Amino acid sequence: MELLIVMAIITILCGIIAPQLGAFANGRKGADAARTIVAMAHYARAQSIGEGRIYRMSTDGPTNSVILSAQEGGEFQEVMSENGKRFVLPDGLMLVLKSTPVVPASANGLPMNNFNNNNNNNKNNSEIITFTPNGRCDPGSITIMDNNRHTVVVGCESATELYHILQPGEVIP
Repeated sequence: MELLIVMAIITILCGIIAPQLGAFANGRKGADAARTIVAMAHYARAQSIGEGRIYRMSTDGPTNSVILSAQEGGEFQEVMSENGKRFVLPDGLMLVLKSTPVVPASANGLPMNNFNNNNNNNKNNSEIITFTPNGRCDPGSITIMDNNRHTVVVGCESATELYHILQPGEVIP
């Protein structure tokens, strides 16, 4: 009889705790996705510097993914390496990318008049973060939101800063 009472108590406790563990696991998905995106941004920056070519991070809304592409001649090709391959967000997450393109300077320090931050695949500057061979990048933010509206924000404030997970209260203008 005592065994049945103990089993009933354990069953009730499991019924109470299980939904909360599911919510915790869903919350971890956003943080894990943010860490992956930070790693992709660091990889793009390092590869851009090491290879001497422009890299871009962009979003693809229909597939809910983040894509790295590298400049090959006059076009950008998707990176297919293990560290740079397309990252599809887990179910239940969505993302919003906002960038502030930095206009590169010519050798004399003046803005280049013919600079165009668009490529053939994406005509919207706000969905592209550019990493240049001099170690600079477009400042911006990537917000990852789950179904419960919990958010994790990845961002950087200046062209020379690394992308990182923003702490609560840390805001990108």
